[in-house]
Order: sequence, then C-alpha cells, then structure tokens
Amino acid sequence: MKISFNWLKDYVDIKLKPQELADKLTMAGLEVTSWEKILGDWILELEITSNRPDLLSLIGIAREVSAITGKKLKLPKVSSIEHRASSIKDFAVKIEDKKACPKYSAQLIRDVKVVPSPNWLKQRLEKLGLRPVNNIVDITNFCLMEMGQPLHAFDFDKIKGSKIIVRRAKSGETIKTIDGQEIKLTSEILVIADLEAPIAVAGVMGGLATEVTENSKNILLESAYFNPILIRRASRLLGITSESSYRFERGVDLEKVLSSSNRAVNLVENIAGGRLIDSVEKGSITKVPHRIISLLPNSAENLLGIKIKPQSIKQILTRLQFKLKTKQKSFKVEVPNFRQDIKQEVDLIEEVARIYGFPHLPLTQPPIKISSVKSQPITKLKDLTRQILISAGFNEIISYSLISRELLSKTNLGDLDLTPIANPLSKEQEILTPSIIPSLLNALNYNLNRGVTDLKLFEINKNYLSAKESYVLGLVMTGEKYIDWLRGKKERIGFFDLKGVIEVFLERLGISRVDFVAESLVVFANCAVLRVYEEKIGILGELSNLSLSNWDIRQKEIFLAEINLEKLLKFIKLEKSFTSIISLPSVRRDISLILEDKISAKSIFEIAKEVAGFLLQDLKLVELYAGGQIPKGFKGITLSLEYQAKDKTLTDSEVNALQEKICQAFQEKLQAKIR
Repeated sequence: MKISFNWLKDYVDIKLKPQELADKLTMAGLEVTSWEKILGDWILELEITSNRPDLLSLIGIAREVSAITGKKLKLPKVSSIEHRASSIKDFAVKIEDKKACPKYSAQLIRDVKVVPSPNWLKQRLEKLGLRPVNNIVDITNFCLMEMGQPLHAFDFDKIKGSKIIVRRAKSGETIKTIDGQEIKLTSEILVIADLEAPIAVAGVMGGLATEVTENSKNILLESAYFNPILIRRASRLLGITSESSYRFERGVDLEKVLSSSNRAVNLVENIAGGRLIDSVEKGSITKVPHRIISLLPNSAENLLGIKIKPQSIKQILTRLQFKLKTKQKSFKVEVPNFRQDIKQEVDLIEEVARIYGFPHLPLTQPPIKISSVKSQPITKLKDLTRQILISAGFNEIISYSLISRELLSKTNLGDLDLTPIANPLSKEQEILTPSIIPSLLNALNYNLNRGVTDLKLFEINKNYLSAKESYVLGLVMTGEKYIDWLRGKKERIGFFDLKGVIEVFLERLGISRVDFVAESLVVFANCAVLRVYEEKIGILGELSNLSLSNWDIRQKEIFLAEINLEKLLKFIKLEKSFTSIISLPSVRRDISLILEDKISAKSIFEIAKEVAGFLLQDLKLVELYAGGQIPKGFKGITLSLEYQAKDKTLTDSEVNALQEKICQAFQEKLQAKIR
C-alpha cells in the first residue's frame, strides 16, 4: 500500500518529517518498508496485514496517524446530494444472490463531460502508481485510495434495458474486460449484468462494453459490498487481481458504501459537470450492528505490566474512532464496523499498547519451565535414515504434500484412494499426495531437463491413503556410477544397485529377514515387493516405458523405491552385538548348476545355508548364463561358497563332504543338474 505524504496531510496536521512518521507507524504495527521522493512528495510504502483492510486507504492511515500524534482527524466534507424526486425510476436494480451482495448502491448522473482530469488529480494518482484515464475513472480511483471503497462507473446508455442485475454467471457466458481479455465465466463467479449479458465481473473488473469513454454522456456509479470469499475465489479462478478485488476480498466497510459513492458524486459534479438524477439502494442489510466489548483497565495493566490511566485508555481508543461508555469500573466499547479484527478484550488492549508505544512497555524475562520432551521413534528413524542415505551418496529433496491429479495420472496412480482438498488454492495443489513417487519423478525430471543425468535422490514425506497418513521413504537412481574412480571408469546404474542400497539401509537398522518378491505394476517394467518378516513394507523397480513417455523422460533406466517407515519401526534393532574375528583359514569352492528359469536365487541360497549351517561364511552368485548348451527354459549359474570353522582348520575331506551334501540337496529339492 503506497501513500502520499502530502495527500495524507489533507486529513491530519502532520508536524513530523516523513522518516520520523515512518518510524512511528512501524512501531505502531504498520510496517513502512520504503520511502522515496517523487515529484516533490514523499511516497511511503506500507506492508498491510490481511486482517487490517481498514488501512487500505489514505483515511485509514490518517486515522492511525491521528491516534499516534494526538492530532485531530479531518474527514472530507461530503455535500448533501439533491436529485429529482420522482415515482418513476430511470433505471432498476435487482439482486438475485443477496448472500453474495448484501448491499448495492447505484447513482445515475446525466450530462457529464468526460475529459482528461485536472493536473492535481492526475499527479495524486500517478504518485501512487495508478495510470490516469479520464476524469470519471480517475475520480473512482481517487475515492478508492482515499476511502478504501471500490467504485465503478458504467456508461449508462450502453446498459441494455436500463437494468442492473447482480447474479451468478451462467454456464458458457463470456465477457471482455476493460483490459481487453476475453474471459470465460462459471457459476462460481458473481457478475453485474444488464438484460442481455454480463457487463462486469463483480468486485474484480468492469467490462469493455460499458466502459466510460470521451463519448459518454450519462454514467451509472456503482458502490457495493460483495462477499469476500466469493471475490477471492473469482480472482483466483480468472487469474485477475485489481485494486478493487484486493480490497473486496479482505472486506470493505459496509457503512461506507453509500458515503463513498456520495463523495464521488460530489467530485463528478465539481470536475465533470452533470447532475445526479436518480439513486437506488438494494440489499438485505440496512443497518450494521456494532460489536460491544467490555474492557477492564485492570486487565490492561495486568497484561501489559504497566500502570496506565483509564483516561489514557479512553483517549487512545476514542482517537481510533471506538465509542466508549463508562460503566462502574469498566468501559463498554463499541467497535466500529471497519475494525472487524477486534473481537475480544485482549484485542482492545493490544490497540492501547501499540498506540501507547511498545518502547514504553518494560522488558521482562518470562518464567521458563524446563521440561523434557521425549523424542518420537519415527523422528529418530527419519534422522537415522538421512544419515545412512547421505553417506551412500544420495541427496535429499523436499516437496509439497499437495499434488495435482494430473501428476498422479501421468504416474498411473490415479485409481488410489485419494484425499481431495475442499478448497484448493490451485490445480497443482488439489489433493494430498497418496504416493511419494510423483514428487520424486518431478524432481528427477527437473534435474534431467537441466543436464544433470547422474542422480541419487531421496525424500522423506507423508503419504495420505484411505484417510490415514504415514511417513514413507522415496528413492530414485539413474545415470552412471564409478567402478574405478582413479581411472574414471563408469557403468550404468542398475536395478541391483537400488536393491543393494535398500539392503544396506535395512542392515544398518538391524533388520535381517528381508525378502524381495517379484510383482507386476503398470508403473514399473521390472518390480519387486519388499517384505520384512513376511510383511509388505515397500516396493522397488525400474520405471516402465509408459511412465517414461507420460513424464516425457528421455533417459532410460530410472529406478525407484517407496518404503513405509512407520511399518519398519517394529522391526528395528539398533543394539549392536560383536563377535571375535576368526583367525583360522577359510576354504572357497565353486558349484555350477543348470536349473529351471523359474527357480529364484533366494531358494538356492536358503538350501545351501540350511545344509551347511554356521560353516558357510559367505555365498555369492558369480555367474548367470543361458543359451548355447543350456536347454530352453533353463539357466546356468555358478555359486562361490566360502567355508570356515571357528575352532579348527577344515580339512579337504570335510569341505568335500559338505560340498557333496549341498549338491545333493540342490538335485533333490530343485532338480538341478551339477556341471
């Protein structure tokens, strides 16, 4: 909000320098972010909070200056308005949606001369960043900045049927706004219409069809109160923000609807000629009830920690245009309509404090009660997860918990049990994310599009499924990895790199019983379900070509995983146990087998461990091959087995006997052939 220092002096006698005024306003809660000199005037820019729409005007700021400095507030004089008394109205107003528009005023002024504004009016608007248009439009903008009430002037002769209708837009209706945009309307949008079509988007912007030009002779001046939520929604839907919508969506003063219009009529008569012919007021609200709050001076003293005289409290609130009546030892305070943020006694005390001056309040050290807060298990797990993955070369990403349906559809996850947002700010944030995979792919795609192709990313966030929320870990890997850093040798990251990271992660958490079971999902080309002690904990796999195409990802071999951290909690064993290092030599032997394709490596390993027991120290799959002398539907594998005892050196005969038992078990249980 920009204000003119010279213009402000029309309403209050300011003896302070602009910089001094800026300091005092800031200390009273009206932060002045900058000030600069323009055309011999100081322009101050203030940061106005959303709960103080009363400060979005010169008079609103002047009221605060009056309270701070003790100077009298001088409001502009509005001359009494006379117009032709007639039982036959020149125009009509109909409000179809009275909840959306509880008050509407329209005044008809004939025989105006639309010309450029006088220099004083142009300069006042230009200093605040507004572009002068003509005397009529400039007067409405002048009143907007002065009183905070948006006004709109229609060319009356262009209104079909001489009738104003305040209603919701109909399906398929459009309007061309004064900035030249052709806008498609929906039933969520309130419009001002004539008998044929919408002529303005209520509270947001007027239509080009009824714009006031130099050829206009008769104007209809609109002043109204529109539902703030409805105006905010329309502004977001249309992507249009104006000085009017900025104020309407925060709430204007119902009591200033007519007086602001009368102020504009006075200016039109003085600057543009013409005369008021007729006026119409409509709406469900005729009188605005004022909130009454009891205020005890003792309450102010106790809360602020200072002795403050009841008379000082009364003076401060009176300068802020509150009305006070003394009743026994308390005040009955009538809150003006423009202060909708004042709801209880403590709000009144805050008003007293900021005008009295925060620097005058004593500095005290509040009592601090030391209490221990137990760290939650999930918090510890998240911290440990970050440590493990960062040490493995991963980078953490952080994304929103809100996502669009489009991203879920691109990832083929649109059929999940979704939790939609009732009133989303945008289409990109319309549902709570049911899976972390779209967020990972979004971050991955962002980096790939900027030439970063070797990526290892992770994220810890919440999934929202079936009205439940749980923390999950997401992993994504792609690109190349070093196999010989000194020589700069690299190879492509594969599925087993991701599987290995997950195995190391679970091992660090003390989880040993882990299974990877093949699965089929549209999202993945190759996929496995992660099971811990037979419970499904997560999923991992290579992104399918369909998913790559949907996301327009040109790089192949993208590997993803999603793990439910909260399900992992009950399996974690962080206590460490240590065993002495075996100093006795070990013996390594190989076994080559031919088996059916459907037999998994897991079943082979389990059989070998069952037969050899604690003597089998290590077991590796060193070779996998097919074709050639291997029959169709079969595969050849080579296993490397390391045997070692804790208490003695194993002899060749003992190792041979153990090796023979393992081979026999493979033959009996897997129908394997020994090569």
